[in-house]
Amino acid sequence: MERLLRNRVPELDAMDQRRAALIGIHWQEDVVGGRGDMRDIFRSYVESSNIIPRTAELFAAARKAGVLIIFANAAFWPNHVGLIQNNALFRTVAERGGAFIRGSTGVSVIPELGAADSDIVVEHSRMSVFHGSDLQSILIGHGIDTVAFTGVATNVAVDHSVRDAAQLGYRTLLIEDCCCSSEPSYHEASLKSLRVIATNILTAHEFTRHLQRVPSADV
Repeated sequence: MERLLRNRVPELDAMDQRRAALIGIHWQEDVVGGRGDMRDIFRSYVESSNIIPRTAELFAAARKAGVLIIFANAAFWPNHVGLIQNNALFRTVAERGGAFIRGSTGVSVIPELGAADSDIVVEHSRMSVFHGSDLQSILIGHGIDTVAFTGVATNVAVDHSVRDAAQLGYRTLLIEDCCCSSEPSYHEASLKSLRVIATNILTAHEFTRHLQRVPSADV
């Protein structure tokens, strides 16, 4: 592992923010909203970490800099048609019958993140946000070559999505303090593994500071 880490890309450089997308995974009512069906799993960390205000600031800065904003939310047809219950996570979703239903409030972006009309919202139905969604087509259509991930949970959807993005050839960034898991140990374990897969793992402050160094898309 140490030998691999020595070959990390040392810093974020030469990113054309007009070809970058900031992706928010599961910032939706059913996961982190005030009365979401799954919020009890993440409540402790969300309430103690300031993660939602920090993520909102990150999205606002990226939006201002011309970065494409995409929210990726888990959603299924009524009665969870199409939900493959082949693991504990999906079985838990199915047990909470009203959770993650297309068209419901639970699959909408939480208002604290201030989603704008220019933002794109996709829905997915597997572990990775690239599966069961139009995300890849959208990224290609916008000429995106760099994707930065935030969201919930680090060890599940975020982890799978970072790996898929790397496999697809994107410069892949992970904003480590704008992600969380149900347990800190799960979050840290995923970060340790992803450090040799993602192009860069950095903080919201580091990402925002880089945006401020690069000329705005409006210039």
